[in-house]
Amino acid sequence: QFEACDARRCFPCWDEPSFKAVFEVNVKAPAGRIVISNMPVKSMDTHQDGSSMYHFEDTPIMSTYLVCVCVGEYDYIETTNKEGVLVRVYTTPGKKEQGRVALDAAAASLSMFHHWFNVPYPLKKLDLLAIPDFSAGAMENWGAITFRETALLAVPGQSSEAYIHNVCRIVAHELAHQWFGNLVTMEWWTHLWLNEGFARWAETLCVDHIHPEWNFWQKYVGNAYTQALNLDSLKSSHAIEVAVKSEKEINQIFDAISYAKGASVIRMLAAFLGIETFQKGLHYYLTTHQFQNTVTEDLWASLRTMQMGASVDVETMMTSWTKQVGYPVIRVEEITQHQQNVPSTTARTFRLTQTRFLRTGVNFDDHSQRWMIPLTISSQTSAHPTKVLMSEDSMTVTIEAGPNDWVYFNSRQTGVYRVYYATPRLVTAIGAAGVANKQLLAEDRLGFEFDLFALVLAGVIPTTQLLDIYQYYRDEDDQFVWGSVISHLQALTHVFSEEDWYASFDSFACDLLMPVAKRLGWESRSDDRPNDATLRAQAISFLGGLSHPDITAEGIRRFHADALAPDLRATTYGIVVACGQKQQYNAMLSKYESAEFVEEKKRALSALGRTTDPELVQHALHLALSPKVRSQDISALIDSLASSSPASRRAVWQWAKDNWSTIDSRLSSSLFVFGSLVTACITHFTDSATADDIE
Repeated sequence: QFEACDARRCFPCWDEPSFKAVFEVNVKAPAGRIVISNMPVKSMDTHQDGSSMYHFEDTPIMSTYLVCVCVGEYDYIETTNKEGVLVRVYTTPGKKEQGRVALDAAAASLSMFHHWFNVPYPLKKLDLLAIPDFSAGAMENWGAITFRETALLAVPGQSSEAYIHNVCRIVAHELAHQWFGNLVTMEWWTHLWLNEGFARWAETLCVDHIHPEWNFWQKYVGNAYTQALNLDSLKSSHAIEVAVKSEKEINQIFDAISYAKGASVIRMLAAFLGIETFQKGLHYYLTTHQFQNTVTEDLWASLRTMQMGASVDVETMMTSWTKQVGYPVIRVEEITQHQQNVPSTTARTFRLTQTRFLRTGVNFDDHSQRWMIPLTISSQTSAHPTKVLMSEDSMTVTIEAGPNDWVYFNSRQTGVYRVYYATPRLVTAIGAAGVANKQLLAEDRLGFEFDLFALVLAGVIPTTQLLDIYQYYRDEDDQFVWGSVISHLQALTHVFSEEDWYASFDSFACDLLMPVAKRLGWESRSDDRPNDATLRAQAISFLGGLSHPDITAEGIRRFHADALAPDLRATTYGIVVACGQKQQYNAMLSKYESAEFVEEKKRALSALGRTTDPELVQHALHLALSPKVRSQDISALIDSLASSSPASRRAVWQWAKDNWSTIDSRLSSSLFVFGSLVTACITHFTDSATADDIE
């Protein structure tokens, strides 16, 4: 794993992305070991002691951080894609058939990118390697991509729907890098987003193309888009392009800003230019700069070439998004006087004001920052959205809509901004018709709730307004919309869990979710829609976490009857441990220790964290740093413990303080693993005293 600058630890080199070179790799390996590198094996010599010298073909000219050498014992399966590229998945012995999902996804993704970019994959082969303990998650080494086992191995019939989808997403992400990052590489780490932002965007483009029934663009809004806006709402955020002055600063920008916000501004730009113009611009960019290095301005220049007389310059607009920290919230006020007995369609005028959105509070009189915002506005009676470019602090816009119609100011959630509807009846109209009657697109029903929750956090609107709006979501049937609602209800349970009136909130949340759980039941059905299996698991998991008696009883019954669909295993395991005693905990521990399938092992590990017994909580905390738990998996157990109860949360924080030197020495060299663990330890706290202690 050489990214960002660890190739120098393996061989002498100019270890910066702009110093590209051709690499001739030769490796001597002991008997019984296989060597895999970026290129195919050219020849191999076997010595008398049983060792072998592998000679690989020369690589294309490329950056040092993409060099790959893997030595080990491997099984593999293979296929050839439509363009004749040999694709293999390598695993540790005995697991190769678990790579079948990833193999098919890789072959299909490789072909999709070839044709969509209209640029061939330049190597003869593509290897995907499953590594048991791998801190980075996955790494796009050219021609030899490495993955955690949990990111690559899946078994239909045993793996959950969400897990299989995630494997396909990660494979597509790493394959996108074969073009964005490998073929065309950022000049320096300041422009990391050209690699990671594009791969995050292109992964969704790819999976949606191969599996349109999975609705991956809706998934994108519920994941990458929301992740980007959440992190970028902090005062501690940074611009997409941030000056990196030394190698010590590089790891700090491998975050949701470079990945998810980068992807979101790309998606916004593609919607603004039109997907065909954007696609032609990317082809021009890749062919003009292949095997070279680029800066952000090279991308803008390529897209400008395709604009054909456009009134807005891409670079002028996008600089406000890539070089400026944060993003805007738009305050919407209707200034048309509301009248009765007017035509069904009429001109309605709105005043829009932009300012930076911060989770700590919003000041609509602060105009120290400004963005060029491509607005896409839909309404109840409009067949096509209205597109407006907002380049000033404030503006007015007129929309054709009925006097009581809903008007929504971020259609398909393509814009990287939040919306605050300051005129109350606008919120009511969106909720009563747009959400309750599903006249809004699913992405927008999700985005509406997502913005309201953020406005609650920022103190712009009261929590009660959000809870009132939830009445309009009772008949919702989209998994991604419910995913957003459930995640925010879970966040509120952490805030309210030690209040005297918490039982009332618990009852409210159960009443909201129980109809969904009853409608979907515990068994898959012939009329299930794509993603219903995931929604079924989400609803049951949430209600089980609230100890709903019917859900708890049925979960325990099904566990003992061994009648669990793959999508419900993790949920039910958690219910059993949370409601059980030492016997149930030990049974789950045994399941964890004996499981050979990586997803099953992770399910059992997370379930151990659902215990609320103080003695068992301490056992789980001790287990976390034991040799039985891989470094990459520690955060899953700790996050489960910290979210299970206020007492467990405090025990986790005390454990972190008591074991800080061990955690630091063992994990701090891996930003991904270390960061995930720190987040798991502290993210569920809501009181000032603990915040002071953490600081």
